Amino acid sequence: MKNKINFKPNLTGWLVILTVIGVIIYLTIKNGKSIINTATKIKNVDINHAYGYLLDKLGLFKVDKSKPKGERNNNPGNLILTSINWKGKVEPERNSDGHFEQFYEMKYGVRAMLKDIMNDIKKGKDTLTKLISEYAPSHENNTSGYISTIVKATGKGANDKITTDKSFLKKLVLAMTFVENGKHVVSNQDFEAAWSLV
Repeated sequence: MKNKINFKPNLTGWLVILTVIGVIIYLTIKNGKSIINTATKIKNVDINHAYGYLLDKLGLFKVDKSKPKGERNNNPGNLILTSINWKGKVEPERNSDGHFEQFYEMKYGVRAMLKDIMNDIKKGKDTLTKLISEYAPSHENNTSGYISTIVKATGKGANDKITTDKSFLKKLVLAMTFVENGKHVVSNQDFEAAWSLV
């Protein structure tokens, strides 16, 4: 009959085991951060290559101040800067506005706006009154005037149920971006490109 080996480490043995485990955890975390940093550097190189002409010499997003804010930021809905990782979003460290999101292309700003509106409608903001009151609150906007303009542009009553139907959303986005910028800044092509990314 074979003798059983009882492995019962003493205090020194436990310290060695815990040290080895600690070193393994440390190296795993360190290597993980290294991989993330490498990926970030690669991403920044890709962005500089693809959109370098949109960045100033400090690496910040360049804007044409002669254009309305939503147009120059490629953010026609004037979405406030958040931690949401929107597709095509200018990274926080490159954002030159500081208050509103910026996007590398108009289609990405329209897409973010569409996603935001669709999410609000699905959450119960399913009338123009509810939606616009959420999107453009009265402490920052003439909300009633905003609603009136959107009602006229879309043909929907202020308290009619609204859906995420493409044809309705197109009218809605074009109308809202007109109000936000004081002129038409989103083309049919911009909308279609954004819709294909939703």
